[in-house]
Amino acid sequence: MTVFPFIVIGIISILNIMFSPSFSPTWDFPEHLYAGLVRLGMMAKPGGYQYLPYGYINDALPILFSQLFPVSWFPTSYHLFSVVIGCAGLIFFFLLVKDGFGKKVALLSSITLFLLPRFIGYLHVDIKDSVTASFLIITSFFFNRYLTRRKMVYAVFSILFYACAVNTKITALQFYPVLVVWMLFDILKDKLRAISEKNSVSEGMPGLILLLFHLLIPAAIFFLLWPASINDFINIVKNVNASIYRLPYTANQLYALEQLFVTTPLPILAFVPFGMWAAIRKVHKGKDSLSFFLLFLFFWTFLKYPLLRQPVIDNVRYFLEVFYPLAVFFVLGVGYLAKKYATLTYLGVFLFCLYLFFTTHPYQINYYNALAVNRDADFWASSYKEAIGYVNQVAPKGAIVSCHMAELLAQYYLRSDLREKLNTKPPEESDVVVILNRPSVFPLFRLSEYFERNKPRKVITDREGTPLTYIYY
Repeated sequence: MTVFPFIVIGIISILNIMFSPSFSPTWDFPEHLYAGLVRLGMMAKPGGYQYLPYGYINDALPILFSQLFPVSWFPTSYHLFSVVIGCAGLIFFFLLVKDGFGKKVALLSSITLFLLPRFIGYLHVDIKDSVTASFLIITSFFFNRYLTRRKMVYAVFSILFYACAVNTKITALQFYPVLVVWMLFDILKDKLRAISEKNSVSEGMPGLILLLFHLLIPAAIFFLLWPASINDFINIVKNVNASIYRLPYTANQLYALEQLFVTTPLPILAFVPFGMWAAIRKVHKGKDSLSFFLLFLFFWTFLKYPLLRQPVIDNVRYFLEVFYPLAVFFVLGVGYLAKKYATLTYLGVFLFCLYLFFTTHPYQINYYNALAVNRDADFWASSYKEAIGYVNQVAPKGAIVSCHMAELLAQYYLRSDLREKLNTKPPEESDVVVILNRPSVFPLFRLSEYFERNKPRKVITDREGTPLTYIYY
């Protein structure tokens, strides 16, 4: 049993690397690529260029990593960076869960995690959020090791990987309250002492100092590497948030919770409440610190946006780290509810998720369960490689193409002669029109009327026939 889990994790990692070429870059890919090229001095900074509010790891490391492979491998080699980091995160996730629940629960949780369609989809196409989530779970492993073994080396690695998370995406600082509450719980758990007691404060002082370093060091590194002024960074964040608040669904305070409900396979979702109850009982009976962390992380995911007054968009992309406790809760829930039928239940659910993998591949990022209504079938333009490839085949030389959604991504894929005249005329006057099946933002791009009045000649679909992109010519 000692080696077997790592063999399984190794197989999962190899399979994900093998499947990488079938996934396609999505909406944000060109922006992050160009940001990295500018940061590395490999591309001149265009006039009026505005830096994106992301860290050096997000911008630069995927490009540097891609240079380890032949040029012909690009852009797959670029996204392999997030796959490799995600697989490393899987190893530490297994080790973290093993420390608290044993090898069996850890292995089953690891398998569950990498059978979640949305998690797999983002792992292969999202260079920032999936990497940030992986660094956060690695941080959690070392943080937990420090709490249980009190060795300074674990504290150092915890700070190091938290710095990696923050310097991938600075919104990883939203994870900081989780570390604070986790540490305070660990300090007070044995006898439920009041924080005002002198002995409690003195015994917990090294941990409180450690928390301070978790905040100062990652933030200091981020701003030391930030290529512009801090004032510029503040203005950029304000502008980004203002553009996000233009979207119609940002006023929904339950958006994050709703998105988790409609993007998680229902058989897994059904057992999660029972797993949470099992974790609550474990905390109540034994003051279990790891169970407390998983529960708090899960609930904090949905509370942090209204509490911190931060916008949340783009389905589950902003909070991929929630899938780690969700996977554990599923496994605990099956064990709690199914009991002697647990093995058959795990097998049945895993086979169902494998079925989902092959029926949604390579569009796992678009997966919704039966609870979803009024969904955006292709939120991230994952079908553009296929759609724009078709346009390149049928469009005559010098044709005017209209593609206002994910324009930079379309530009990346288009033939050079089509790229020059992209979006130079409105859809009604263009030779070819491409409309992504993301109706929630049609009004922002003034596409609603055109979509309603015209019938596409070609529709790009997934394996189940769901329309992803419409092409008119």
